[in-house]
Amino acid sequence: MKLLTFYDETLDENTSTTNLGSIDEIKHFRAHRLKLGDCIRLVNGKGIAKLAKIVHSEKRLVKLEILHSVATNEPIFKRILLLANISHDALETAYANGIALGMHQLMIFQGDFSQSKEVRFDRMKRIGLAAMKQCHRSVVPEIFYFSSLEETIQAVKQQYSALDSYLYCNFHGVHAFHLIQSFEGKWGIVIAIGPEGGFSDKECRLFEMNSFQNISLGKHILRSELAVATALSLFCHYP
Repeated sequence: MKLLTFYDETLDENTSTTNLGSIDEIKHFRAHRLKLGDCIRLVNGKGIAKLAKIVHSEKRLVKLEILHSVATNEPIFKRILLLANISHDALETAYANGIALGMHQLMIFQGDFSQSKEVRFDRMKRIGLAAMKQCHRSVVPEIFYFSSLEETIQAVKQQYSALDSYLYCNFHGVHAFHLIQSFEGKWGIVIAIGPEGGFSDKECRLFEMNSFQNISLGKHILRSELAVATALSLFCHYP
């Protein structure tokens, strides 16, 4: 049975003892009826994971002894998601699904057909932490926001210049299934997904000018959050 994962933002490589002090983590602890001597998996959301033993428990405080490092369970193959801003609920669902499917970074941009003009970052952070713990990862993928697709692509080119696999999901593209093997031996991909109305002609031209390949996720029109899950699931077998 896998160990339960808890979050401690103060955890680092030199930590020998620590406390679970946040209300959310204490609730998580109580819900699973853990007791003294039990071990848990402790992560800091930035790539450090430790095995910790419960040595003291009070109503609002749990003390832990750090035993040793454990597997971070972070995927090697980079999955960078560009997502047009969509409704709050859909965006939060897409983020949680992306984390479970190995997403490394989320870049949100204001698309021509975007349905929302703001992002609830505080809520997204809480959802990210919960998703990270649930799927046994050790990193909460960073979220970046851009006011336009142009700014987003510029940031991608600067940060991921070594990548040569850029995709955007739109109608009438090459079916993604036929491209999966072509990514063998590469270290990552960038996938762009639009709102339910898709990308505008202007945005499609911008993608093509910047070497993004048009791919299709099938003959049906998908909600954006489902398109995220569908696209990322194509690469689940990658390490």
